[in-house]
Amino acid sequence: MERSYCVQNVKKAGSIPDLFRDPRWRYNVILGMLLASCGVIGLWGIGFFSVDLTRTAFRNAKNQEARDRGDVEKLDFEFIRMLVANPKEFLPIAQERKLTPQSLIGVFPKNNDPGTIYQMFIDNSDHTAETVLATVADPPRSDGAETQRQRWTKILDQTPRQTDRASFEQLATDITERAKGIGGYVTLWGGITSLLFNLGAIFGTWGITLAAEHWGRRIAFTIFFTASFFMTIIVFLTMDTPMEVLIMQPILGFCVLSIFGGYAIYFPELFPTRLRSTAVSFCYNIGRFVAASGPAGLGLLTVFYGSFSNVPEPIRYAGATMAVTFIFGIIFTWLVPETKGKPLPD
Repeated sequence: MERSYCVQNVKKAGSIPDLFRDPRWRYNVILGMLLASCGVIGLWGIGFFSVDLTRTAFRNAKNQEARDRGDVEKLDFEFIRMLVANPKEFLPIAQERKLTPQSLIGVFPKNNDPGTIYQMFIDNSDHTAETVLATVADPPRSDGAETQRQRWTKILDQTPRQTDRASFEQLATDITERAKGIGGYVTLWGGITSLLFNLGAIFGTWGITLAAEHWGRRIAFTIFFTASFFMTIIVFLTMDTPMEVLIMQPILGFCVLSIFGGYAIYFPELFPTRLRSTAVSFCYNIGRFVAASGPAGLGLLTVFYGSFSNVPEPIRYAGATMAVTFIFGIIFTWLVPETKGKPLPD
């Protein structure tokens, strides 16, 4: 009888119903899940997409080198002038070379006029210089800068230096080779900056463990969520040059990925031994399902900001807006109990 009594009173380990039946564990697991979601959204919806932003910075740098060499007038404008002069013959050649509008470069970093005009001919090869200019009706600028129509007129009013097929084929080949070279450079440095992001994470996870041990779990999370909030805004709104990328990406990784080191310390301290593994897995993995909305949210915000004509790089504003996720992380941090110096629950 005594043995039967002991067996009947043994509580089942790893029981999800038990996890939600007790108000204390139910509260901890729901708040833990929300806390985990903030960190994962910060990584999936912000951190990983910062690498795309670094690619833009390196692409802009190589494009500027091409401008400094005089490529825009010699290659890109000449390509457009020859295309406008004979679109029926030259457009198939450009498409055969797999030349895209992004392969072309404009005079200014945020105004790819040759690429925009080329896209118009891809959409409708019956365009002429007159019909292209007719699509532009922008008012004079108050700052005295050239309008889009003025810029396009400078391109289209001049006659091409060559009009033969061989010259256009060479031109298309030169632009394609330049685009491949820039693309390879951008891919290489995109991989390097991704490594730098993760290198920063190594020191970040170490840093949050020291902070959690010294000041407590709540303070540690608050410090690193706050740092992630401000660093995300700085990176997405200001990072623009290769040197800024090499400095800012490790710092962003230090802030954003450090939070996961905090989870490894904190979540096990919220639950009793018999439910600990199940509860920690539930917090983190269900949090990942919730965090799947992060990339979707960034995409929707990018589309939203892209609808404004005066926003040239909408992903920057989308990423900065997503930083509010870390504010929610701070709020949830102060809704769950402090565990520093307290015994593990039985």
